[in-house]
Amino acid sequence: MLVLSAFLLSGAAFGIVQETAAPASAGEKVGVPLTLTGAVDSVYPSAKGLLIAMTVRQTVETAAPTRVERCHLSAVWFVPKPGQQERSIRPGEVLTLRGALVSSAGSAPGKSGDRQAGLFSSLSLPSYEVEGKLIGLTVAPPGASARWLDGAQSRMDTALATVNPGAGADRQKLLKSIVFGGVSLDPQTKQSFLQSGLLHILAASGANVLLLDRALDVSLFALWRRLRLPFAGAIGFNAALIWFFAGLCGFVPSINRAAAMSTYAKLGQLFGRNTRVQSGLAVAAFVLSVASPGEFASASTALSFSATYAVALSLDKSDSRPQRLWFKEPAPKGLWRRTLRLCLQALVEFGLWAKQAFYTTCLVELYLLPLTIALFQQVTPFSLVSNFVAAPLLALLLPLSGLFVLVAAISLSVPFTMPVAVWLSQLSYGLLSVLLVVVDRVSAWPFSLLVVKSPSDVWLVAYYLLLWLTPKLYRAFSNPRYSVHLPIVWPKHVKK
Repeated sequence: MLVLSAFLLSGAAFGIVQETAAPASAGEKVGVPLTLTGAVDSVYPSAKGLLIAMTVRQTVETAAPTRVERCHLSAVWFVPKPGQQERSIRPGEVLTLRGALVSSAGSAPGKSGDRQAGLFSSLSLPSYEVEGKLIGLTVAPPGASARWLDGAQSRMDTALATVNPGAGADRQKLLKSIVFGGVSLDPQTKQSFLQSGLLHILAASGANVLLLDRALDVSLFALWRRLRLPFAGAIGFNAALIWFFAGLCGFVPSINRAAAMSTYAKLGQLFGRNTRVQSGLAVAAFVLSVASPGEFASASTALSFSATYAVALSLDKSDSRPQRLWFKEPAPKGLWRRTLRLCLQALVEFGLWAKQAFYTTCLVELYLLPLTIALFQQVTPFSLVSNFVAAPLLALLLPLSGLFVLVAAISLSVPFTMPVAVWLSQLSYGLLSVLLVVVDRVSAWPFSLLVVKSPSDVWLVAYYLLLWLTPKLYRAFSNPRYSVHLPIVWPKHVKK
């Protein structure tokens, strides 16, 4: 708690200094002719034009050219008919636009264009739209790592189109989006995944890193021990692969969080220390807040950390219960009896897994519900069903698809691996078809997507307080010997 308090105090001091040096809001500049200078964050091409998201760092009033003001805000510039110069814009480049700021939808004129309100208004920078034209472009030469990652992305696209061209471009984009994220899909597909409560799987998430980490544990560490190589080398190689995968995913916040937690856990293994999910989550939060404060204070980061914390709570509960229920009787004689025993054990294991998966899914939905309402004003009532059904599919689809993309990229240079790549592609696209059936069925149900009003701050705080108190009160009333420690309410242990 002392270390955390020191971090918070230092962060608050840093924020005050930054706010004094570069104000975060420019609400009074809305509608005023300006010259804007900022860095490109992302580029989204579509059939209707080009959407460029940028972070504005400097404004100059046209009426007063000598009045240069620094700022820190998020802006979106839409180009309906992009020319050659606009089409060549890439993330990291610096743009100079001449035009005016326009408040985003839902904001009153003259006020901050931030779409969020209330308690969650600090989760992202003030957001505006820009109406204007490009007058200057500073091209940032890509570094060696960026060129290498771009080459890897291009090779993966070529491999997907070569190995199984019959799958179609839409299926190839969808498969790549599920594994790596950052792929532009058609609006109908996005709407179907949104209504089914599975829109999050179209963007790279921490689950992808977790499955990759487990696959490396099974394959890499086993081979490393077999060759009797230094254990530290395996840890370093594992971390390098995890962060390389994060680079392929575009270093999005959820992937960075999972990669930081994975690296923290591996360092714990290296030094012979047991690590917990909660401590890894705290370390990841600190690292990301120092490395990229603007990216850390975003809606996607809040959702990712809330979901991971809910998973950590479910794992804490599962650790106190037996995960395997083996039959204590001696092994029966005879092939049929042993087969029956194995089938019963498999059913018991599946039942325990289904129970734990359902409990984890419920916790994640409970912790994310107020955030999704406050940030997006939308509710998907059947997301619990779709996520529970899709969990085993994704557990198979993600590692198979990742292996398929890897083998397909290798097959371009090593032709004799092409049959393996084709076989993996058939399995991957087969599982993808099953997932699409689930998405289409759930999204077709009535009231699958509801638009609601964002609750007030009081209700949000009360919701999370009740969520924190409920398990404590339940254990207190169900077990007379269980002592409840509520430091906020009572200073001492209170027994029933």
